[in-house]
Amino acid sequence: MNSGTAVVVTGLGVILPGVAKPTEGLGPRVAPEPGWFDVAKALPGRGYRQLPRAGQYLLAASAAALADAADPFSAVPAERRGAVVGTNNASVALQDLMDRTIIEASADELSPITAPFFAMTRFASRLATEHEIRGLNLTVNTPRTAGLDALQVGGRALA
Repeated sequence: MNSGTAVVVTGLGVILPGVAKPTEGLGPRVAPEPGWFDVAKALPGRGYRQLPRAGQYLLAASAAALADAADPFSAVPAERRGAVVGTNNASVALQDLMDRTIIEASADELSPITAPFFAMTRFASRLATEHEIRGLNLTVNTPRTAGLDALQVGGRALA
């Protein structure tokens, strides 16, 4: 990163079993129980229940991060807003299910709701739509280090 560029993280959002806010994230792990994530509570409104779980987690975490940062987007024009999303392996289960469906049946059997998420970049597209992001919108798909890589890519983009 250039020495004159700094990335400042102003808000954090996490979606973990038993964790309500980022400061609780380093505590003892809590085993997930059925129903630990309530999509209706995390994402009030229509159109979320049918999204893939990874998409629900991303949208809920981004909403929590924006709330934690006191809604920084409200003062920024949409064309100057940007997002870099680190997905790690968020949609592996969904992509595996889609591959198995195509191999064992046909592509005609794919769900029209989840089929657009065949590419991990689609999760960031939904995020951009939700928050009117018209600037940089990028997905970093690096196993284990995607969050750190996303911060580095964001810093380079700002530079």
